Amino acid sequence: DEALRIDPSDKGIFVDVEIKQAGEKGRGVFAVEDIPKGEVWRSSYDYTAVFYDGEQYRKFILGLDTGFACDVLQWAYTEYDSETKDPFVAVDLDEATMCNDGNKEGHNVGCDEEDEAMDCDLYDYAIRDIKAGEEILCYYGEFSELQGWKDLNLE
Repeated sequence: DEALRIDPSDKGIFVDVEIKQAGEKGRGVFAVEDIPKGEVWRSSYDYTAVFYDGEQYRKFILGLDTGFACDVLQWAYTEYDSETKDPFVAVDLDEATMCNDGNKEGHNVGCDEEDEAMDCDLYDYAIRDIKAGEEILCYYGEFSELQGWKDLNLE
């Protein structure tokens, strides 16, 4: 279905970033210029493959070259649809795959559900000022729902 294809002209990340080594964590995403608090840094799903069917996700993984499949398995996470509450597997297909976990206390991007100016279903934001050269850190606990793997029979 053509409507399900990613449009490469759409921006998934709205700020200048670079991918480089982040010490023992491996690769990471770094801000090229300052990002003020509240600025959209990325679209939540424009460059994300979403699988509501566990078997379709399995077929996707098995169709990849072995090395790439191993990477994708590390990048994948499960969530629940905010409207239907159905579980799904998500795989980011842009630089966001390299966003390391800053934990609850150390992350600098995400979304504040209580901030009415933020559209948490569509975007992630800088939740504090981020300086040029600073690593952009996600909070995996904000979006990754481990129970989803069980619910999709992918445990």
